Amino acid sequence: EKYLILLKELYPNECTLSLNKENTKRVILINSIESVRKFSNSKLIGMEPMADRPKNFLFNLISKGYLGSFFRMYDSRLAEIRKSSLAGLHKLSNMANFEQILLDEISYFINFLNEDNIQQLNKMTSSDTCDLASAPIHIQQISTNIILMLGIGIRFDYNLKEDCPIKKKINEISELLNTLDMFQIDLFRQFDSKETMDFVNLRLDSIYDFLTKTIVDYKTNNYDRDVLNNFADYVIGKQIESKLNAKNQQLANEDNYSDSDIIVQVFTLLMAGAVTTGFTLSWSFYYLAKNKQIQEKIYDELVEKFGNLNLVQPKHKQNLPYTEAFINEILRLSSTQPLIPRSTQANVKIGEYTIPKDTTILLNAYAIHRDEKYWPKPDELRPERWLDENQNLKSHLDSFIPFGTMPRSCIGDNLSRLLLFLIISNLVLR
Repeated sequence: EKYLILLKELYPNECTLSLNKENTKRVILINSIESVRKFSNSKLIGMEPMADRPKNFLFNLISKGYLGSFFRMYDSRLAEIRKSSLAGLHKLSNMANFEQILLDEISYFINFLNEDNIQQLNKMTSSDTCDLASAPIHIQQISTNIILMLGIGIRFDYNLKEDCPIKKKINEISELLNTLDMFQIDLFRQFDSKETMDFVNLRLDSIYDFLTKTIVDYKTNNYDRDVLNNFADYVIGKQIESKLNAKNQQLANEDNYSDSDIIVQVFTLLMAGAVTTGFTLSWSFYYLAKNKQIQEKIYDELVEKFGNLNLVQPKHKQNLPYTEAFINEILRLSSTQPLIPRSTQANVKIGEYTIPKDTTILLNAYAIHRDEKYWPKPDELRPERWLDENQNLKSHLDSFIPFGTMPRSCIGDNLSRLLLFLIISNLVLR
């Protein structure tokens, strides 16, 4: 509610979001998993855009990302884009060198770390809540590097000087993502609306321009249609294929196969990957630093199951329930996607309430993840809540929606979970 009120304050002439029930355009927050289930089971829910949305930086962010396309496209094109992206991610995960890319980057990261930059984490742990703005830049850089490698085949050394151009870009990514995190929303209180728009737009445009130049250069000089090494290869290949195939000529003219959409898809892969992974890593390190006994339990589990392991690999994931439980608990508490937007295509009845057509629905993951009916002492970090009496991992699927729910949940959830597992387990092992 604070977030919505602040948006209204920032954009009084453009944002029609309102908590006023007398207003014809209003926002409904769904705060329980039971209501979410009723809403998702309604046959009236289609791929509608949000009914109300502010312009400027939020509009720019939405329009520059294909995952945001459910705000602006709600016909067969949306399904085609999502299908294409899912296929691209599936191709990536089946590449022969996919796991090696992840493990190599984690090894680079671990070798870079030393006592000095470990101590930078003290900045994050000096208060009772995690301040993402003070998180060391290399936490953001590891997720950025992995996504850039998978997306376009490039990465950047950790020991580059802070004032080098790419470090500035990574810092801009981190700063931009911090502004999208619900927990940091009070930071905007020190700015007026124009300063806020300038702050976000400057960083958004800078990152987008950087990727545009990088991808244009890649397509011109490095693309090989006979090789699939990254996500860009797949999207460029789809574009060429659709243009060559007369049957798909109409599809070739659609947004998802244009030059701009190649940039958009890699841009959104970076943004979405950095949001889910970079945010959650910062929260993970914060909670691990505050709870050293949890560090010990994760370490003990690794040693007990695998002995003198040199590097934790994806195949080890299924045998480490406590480590997985910790990651689930971080995803629950950090609520990376705290408000999940939807819009009603027609009048929808939930219990005794009738929600009118074109009403913005915000599924309140933050509240759902703190519902005491499902989560006793919900504000406490308790990985044990995810384990049954035999210490096997439980699901809690009904009341756990860190990557969204219903039709358009995050397509990168499996990749993000894998990255979190590999980075956290390997760091604790060290």
